[in-house]
Amino acid sequence: AFLSGYTAAQNVLSVGGMIFSAFIQAASVYAGQNYGAENFARIKKSLSICVVCVAVTGLLFGITTLVFGKELLSLYITDSADALNYGLLTFSLLSLPSVQQPQQQRGAVLLLLYVQLLQLDASARPLPQNHRYQS
Repeated sequence: AFLSGYTAAQNVLSVGGMIFSAFIQAASVYAGQNYGAENFARIKKSLSICVVCVAVTGLLFGITTLVFGKELLSLYITDSADALNYGLLTFSLLSLPSVQQPQQQRGAVLLLLYVQLLQLDASARPLPQNHRYQS
């Protein structure tokens, strides 16, 4: 029953992981384009916005899993009350931190990306005017 409940909860939580991954992918592409255009201010601004978006999304997703956890788990578990209870326990352990501290829990990957881009920004040197890429 434990394994069934835990697996069902992880399946629901993986949807949240996909949402956060989409933010990371979008931020990476946007940052790469602006890095190429040497527009470092837009990189910092957009990544700050993405961190806020991830924090808000994490908060909403965490609340959703806590409020509608039984209904969400019922999509996977139809025959075992024990498995449903273990799934709800998994939600309470894994969703509650994102409700209490969304910036730390869900924005961690974006924050790492942000720090890496700041380091890249600090070490960026403009290319000479006559620089040509080798083809």
